[in-house]
Amino acid sequence: MSSHAVESDVILGPQDAQGAVSELLAPLTALEENWDGYGALAPSAGALKAAEDVLVEWGRSVPPPQVMASVEGGVLLEWESRDVDLVVDVGAEGGVSVYVRACDVENEGPLDDHRQEAERALTLLSSTR
Repeated sequence: MSSHAVESDVILGPQDAQGAVSELLAPLTALEENWDGYGALAPSAGALKAAEDVLVEWGRSVPPPQVMASVEGGVLLEWESRDVDLVVDVGAEGGVSVYVRACDVENEGPLDDHRQEAERALTLLSSTR
């Protein structure tokens, strides 16, 4: 899967989480169709809104993720450390799934089914900053 990464040092804090999230996702809103030269779709409005919702929900103490556009018109949010990986995959239609690896346990599937594991991974990531 190809993606377009956006580097950012935006820290999501309790003050103005919405503004920080908008700033974090802004580079993806500028992508046009065929941004990779191989026909990639620009991130859809639904994907951007769903990614924004996830980040605002988690934004108070979350370290900033790596933000990427997927070639299918979605958004990927990724957090990594030595012990924890969390990938939030927002599809073009706004569906959200996660991959979580924390403490050598892996879970993958819809966010609604794995919210507790994802939030635990974020807690672990926040404590290692």
